[in-house]
Amino acid sequence: MTKKESTFLRYIILIPFISTLFFLLLTVWINTYLNIKDGESIVKEIEANMISDKKSVIKDRVNFVLECIKNKQKRLKKKIQKGSYDKKAVQKLTNETKNDIIKTINNFMFDNHGYVFIYKILNMQGGKRFAVMIANPNTPHLIGKYLDSGFKDAKGFKFREEFLRKINKYGEAFVKYYYKKPDGNKISLKISYFK
Repeated sequence: MTKKESTFLRYIILIPFISTLFFLLLTVWINTYLNIKDGESIVKEIEANMISDKKSVIKDRVNFVLECIKNKQKRLKKKIQKGSYDKKAVQKLTNETKNDIIKTINNFMFDNHGYVFIYKILNMQGGKRFAVMIANPNTPHLIGKYLDSGFKDAKGFKFREEFLRKINKYGEAFVKYYYKKPDGNKISLKISYFK
């Protein structure tokens, strides 16, 4: 057998091996790609479930606080109806109840940095002075200040206009927006429920 024939035979023997190796690598690559795609869809599904759960918790907490406020208002109304108070005394009782509600809001924290805030809406259509901040434990420097519905989040989204649009249409609104945490420069996703 000549050297050429010997080399040719080696190549003939190597062709099935190389082909098998190629198809094995191709199969591994395809499976890896598909597993990554499956993993991405699983991660997306987990994220969607986490957001859905978070929305449910947020809505429950807001509704709980609203019930507390309604109960405080009912007690005030009954107290005023049962007693014989002059206008000044009624105003004093009303202010005490408002302060108690604000104190409740400012002390009501839940989950990981969750809180409740109150806007007094002045214009449901929005605008530069569409609301006044009444209570907000996260940004107390805004209390008593007018709010602009055109205010943009950390990524340029006018989230206040979005929640006004949804509240006008549905009576409530979940809005996702981004903010810079007060304790650093990290931009984080925030999910808020407005009612």
